[in-house]
Amino acid sequence: MKDKSNSEILKRILNLRLQHRYSQEYMAHQLSISQNAYSKLERGLTNLNLERLREIADIFGVSMRDLMGDLSELPRIGQRKPK
Repeated sequence: MKDKSNSEILKRILNLRLQHRYSQEYMAHQLSISQNAYSKLERGLTNLNLERLREIADIFGVSMRDLMGDLSELPRIGQRKPK
């Protein structure tokens, strides 16, 4: 998860966690993973799939659209990113 869109999603996840005053340990428990695994996820060291994003959105009580932000900025399938 190194591109701009992914880092924006990770920032939203971190901000939502802090706004809700949830610890990484709490999030890890809700996702049935270790705190270390959650920390790696939040730092972008582990790839997020759509199912995991859905679980995180549910924990925060937000939509996937809210969690992922403006999807119009993401490249469409088959399109190359401008250099």
